Amino acid sequence: MNVLRRFFLLQGILLLLLGAARAAFYFAHGDPAARAAERADWARAALLGARFDLLVLAYFALPAILALMVMLARGRPGGPARWLGFARHWFFWSTLLIALVALVDFSFYGFYQDRLNVMVFGFFEDHTTAVLTMIWDLYPIPLVLLSAAAFGFALRWTLRRVLAPHHAPAEWGARGPTRAVIAVLLLFATAAAMRGSLGRFPLRARMASVSQHAFVNLCALNGPYSLKEAFSARLAEDSSPLAPRLGFADPSEAFGAFLGAEVPPDLDRAGAIALLRAHTPAPLPRQISTSPAASTPPHVVVLLMESLGSHLLRYHGPDFDLLGGFARHLPEGTLFSRALPEADGTIGTLTALSTGLPNRPNTTYLSQSRWAGETMPTAPAGFFAAAGYDTLFLYGGSTTWRKIDRFLPRQGFQEVVGQPAIHAKLGLGSDQLAYWKTFDEHTFRWLRERMRNAERPLYVVVLTASNHPPFEWMERFNLPAMTPPAELAATLQPGVAEGRLRGLQYSLHALGDFLDGLAVDGTLGRTVLAVTGDHNTFDYARYRKEDAFDRFGVPLWLHLPEALRPMPPLDTEQPVGHLDLLASLMHLTLPAGSWMSFGSSIFDPHRKPRVYHLEQSESLVVGRNAALSEDAFGEHPWRFDPGSPQHLLPALQLGAEHEALRRWGRARLAATDHLIRWQEPQR
Repeated sequence: MNVLRRFFLLQGILLLLLGAARAAFYFAHGDPAARAAERADWARAALLGARFDLLVLAYFALPAILALMVMLARGRPGGPARWLGFARHWFFWSTLLIALVALVDFSFYGFYQDRLNVMVFGFFEDHTTAVLTMIWDLYPIPLVLLSAAAFGFALRWTLRRVLAPHHAPAEWGARGPTRAVIAVLLLFATAAAMRGSLGRFPLRARMASVSQHAFVNLCALNGPYSLKEAFSARLAEDSSPLAPRLGFADPSEAFGAFLGAEVPPDLDRAGAIALLRAHTPAPLPRQISTSPAASTPPHVVVLLMESLGSHLLRYHGPDFDLLGGFARHLPEGTLFSRALPEADGTIGTLTALSTGLPNRPNTTYLSQSRWAGETMPTAPAGFFAAAGYDTLFLYGGSTTWRKIDRFLPRQGFQEVVGQPAIHAKLGLGSDQLAYWKTFDEHTFRWLRERMRNAERPLYVVVLTASNHPPFEWMERFNLPAMTPPAELAATLQPGVAEGRLRGLQYSLHALGDFLDGLAVDGTLGRTVLAVTGDHNTFDYARYRKEDAFDRFGVPLWLHLPEALRPMPPLDTEQPVGHLDLLASLMHLTLPAGSWMSFGSSIFDPHRKPRVYHLEQSESLVVGRNAALSEDAFGEHPWRFDPGSPQHLLPALQLGAEHEALRRWGRARLAATDHLIRWQEPQR
């Protein structure tokens, strides 16, 4: 059909325009000195970018396509001319809107060094007049307006020729059944373009990881898609202050209840930071030892393993070889039986570990919020860097995910390394790549080499990616067959044994090989090493309410050099959270007074054992003998089963410990909210 040919011709022209905009973005904002190194990846970024462009065009073309389908169905004379007339006006204004967003995105990067994000809403929320004045000062607005007018005239001229109604036939030129087939095919083609993919997963921003160069990955995106991501992040954010809703509008009251101390009135940001520093515990006594770890700062490594569920480790055995070589190392460290992650999602846990701050409910994660460009005063990597450590974040996936390649360097990580850099360093090909991730063995191999060749102590946070669906890659590994014990098999969800459970087995076997390698290198004996999960995964098994630790918990295993091992051994049944882990690592390795934390060190003899875990729709706060959960149906008090360190029993009523846990948990969040809001974004 002549009408469809003209429509597709226009889409091709618009696709070329968006491609030209991407090239202009690259050459205007890129580093000329880096282009030689980036050249090999640019073609892949451009091809992936064309898919993002097609996705945007499909969404904008949808009203015109629906109108075309209606007119095809009616089949009236003069329909083609009427549709071309409508489409000409529709695409004129929609293309102008796309161009405007692309222009804003182009300028936004020049100021924020990022594609459009939630900071763009500051134009309406902050001092709009001042922002407009700044734009007038920074850019040649008259020239911009003149160029925009020229673009509008050129667009109008193009549309008058491509979608000219007088070129249209009087009739559609096809019979009813043929028109129906054309309409259905057009609908499917549009849906595929809007999805951005013909594969299992739709096109997403995190897939824009085609290079180890962060800027090339940014170039794969476009302005309209980035604005859509910003809107999504914004819709998930409740920007109103959290502390008053928790009953702590006064910062002094919040910090006092959280720290359990007298706090002076009229507390400000500097005072709160001083309080947190003052409440760090005294330095630890060191054992007398002639080992290198006694005189040389140890490496500090946190292995955050994707979807590492806590209750599964205890089922390891000859017929259920889940751990592999890790089982040999397990007795060398301390495995805590009451460990909870900070959040129920990977980004929530990673944000907490990188900032040292609890996640607040119903708010956007800091890496995507208006504080994404700020350095948090509690960021642990910054404390380690100040103490002479080289700080590194290593991820087996894409560092463009959730904008962590932009966020983490601001939290003290001197290097942020992802899958492309791992493969480049190890010389791996695409056959060694799973869907959007590298295998854990390669992540660990990269880390082992880095630790072996390190000239200074390292502080490393590693996020593995293998135990994340899909699991088609599992068939390439020769792992032992697993027969789940009857107790576990009775609760496993259908299909999990062939998918996620096998993925977890692979990850833990790779971990065992990594620890064996560190031992051979002599590195394990001078490394403080923690292994934990980013979050539990509900799809393993069916849970009851009282199975809170099986449902929410993660393993937390701590391996210490001999010179740093405490006497007597640590209490494995004390409640521990991820922020407590960070406090413990800093307490163990950093000078007194050089750090602060919202967690409490497990090496502190005065520690009050309690931990808070936040889910999307519920929370769990745990003490020594009791726990309190809260969901849409209200509060639920619990007490621990004396015969099982992880099993909870319903309490008949709220007791004093439940009340104290509730107040502490809410004060913790309120204090966090106050500290963050004191640090208003500077740009």
